[in-house]
Amino acid sequence: MRAKRFISVILSILIVCSSFAGLTAFADESNKNERTIEVASVGADVNVPGVSATSGATGDCTWTFNEKTKTLTVSGNGEMGNFDFLWEDFCNEIHNIVIEQGVTSIGISAFKNCTNLTNVTISDSVTSIKNEAFSNCTSLTNIDLPNSITSIGWYAFSNCTNINNIKIPNSVTNIGCYLFYNCTSLTSISIPNSITSIGACAFSGCTSLTRITIPDSVTIIEEYVFTDCTSLTSITIPLKVESIGYCALGYYTDENWNHEKVKDFSIYGYKGTTAEKYSKENGIKFVDLCAAKTSQKVTGVKSQYFTSAGKSFILKPKAKTKLTYTSSNKNVAVVSSTGKVTVKAGGYAYI
Repeated sequence: MRAKRFISVILSILIVCSSFAGLTAFADESNKNERTIEVASVGADVNVPGVSATSGATGDCTWTFNEKTKTLTVSGNGEMGNFDFLWEDFCNEIHNIVIEQGVTSIGISAFKNCTNLTNVTISDSVTSIKNEAFSNCTSLTNIDLPNSITSIGWYAFSNCTNINNIKIPNSVTNIGCYLFYNCTSLTSISIPNSITSIGACAFSGCTSLTRITIPDSVTIIEEYVFTDCTSLTSITIPLKVESIGYCALGYYTDENWNHEKVKDFSIYGYKGTTAEKYSKENGIKFVDLCAAKTSQKVTGVKSQYFTSAGKSFILKPKAKTKLTYTSSNKNVAVVSSTGKVTVKAGGYAYI
């Protein structure tokens, strides 16, 4: 008897559970000629096979896609969502993107793999572009980034193989890892004085890059930053750079994934700095900028160290002909035509 009761209890529970599982749809079996189906709504988007939505929500924002103009517009107030992939089904149809005023961030992988994207307009309300936001946008040739942007995530423009020129806003302080990885058409880039560090592999694989100017503000160059930049034959390293990572300058990867030195690569810098140390450790040609700019032997000049701004001193070099003076960093020290040096701020400068 106890066993039978126990089994009947189990059956009752199963029957009750199955009745709850059918809340989303039920049939009125009392009338065989009428069949009513009710669908419960929980506020989620309903995806119908073979039909792509042309509008919707992403994070704090909304989006619409104009099929005639091939333009995706994001509007609202706040951040876009991350990993939404809302337009994944028609990603290759998007030619233009407009991020309207009020949107504050472009989400992770937001427009990744939009291979026919050619134009991007970003409003100055945007402060951050997150990881992989425009990765693999292979038809994008250039993009204007507003000065409101303070951070750009890893891989944000990686594999944008047709992008040839880009200007980083002076509101950005760090270049993220793999930011322009494998941007094979990138020939030049403007790095502002606000940048203090360049992340690992940031420009790795930029095979068309022929010149780049690293500002005096940079202190850290991480590993593999310029690896496989095979068209880059020289680079100038500022005084303030404190560390240069493994294979960051003057290397390429061979078919066996070994790192080999770029032929005739040169590093320009100042004697006694991180640039010279890296050059010696890696067997790369080093050119001392001070020696390179001196056409005659000059003696009687020694290093000067000061602990506060406003100090000045007169250079009294010994040379056969009249000398002209320049400062390597005018934010730190300036020099007059008569050799008077005035300290402006803390840092390093060569006269």
